[in-house]
Amino acid sequence: MKKLLLAFMLLFAATPAIAGEKSDYYVVYFTSQGCAPCEQFQRETLPHKNVKKTLSEFKHHNGKNIFIYDVYKANKLAKRYEIEATPTVVIIEVATGKAVKRAVGFMTPSEFVKFLKAPVKVRAGPVETQFFGAAITLKGIIILFAKLLFFLIG
Repeated sequence: MKKLLLAFMLLFAATPAIAGEKSDYYVVYFTSQGCAPCEQFQRETLPHKNVKKTLSEFKHHNGKNIFIYDVYKANKLAKRYEIEATPTVVIIEVATGKAVKRAVGFMTPSEFVKFLKAPVKVRAGPVETQFFGAAITLKGIIILFAKLLFFLIG
């Protein structure tokens, strides 16, 4: 019986968070002035009813379930979370303040809801970044850049 209980606890502890268990995370959206995809995201995606419903599952702070920051006005915060392009959405674990998931680029309402509902992979490695819906890590970007450089050099 103890082995069964231990196995259940380990299985439960290793299970990534899913929609409905998002209250331990903040959604932070980084934007910038003059960014056309940012304006489109704020105009078309954020007001969508499915987006609002999904965002309501996340941690609330003073009535907000998404935090919107201009990278130029919140420079220290943008540096802390290594924001290099806008729009960028970062999922931050409340307990640790660490970014656990991010997406870069414009997302339609359905893409954004899918991103929000995707499991948060709790791991020690680098934060997985999604560029226009394709998941890629910093290591993957460096390898891709190196291959491109070798290709161009000959």
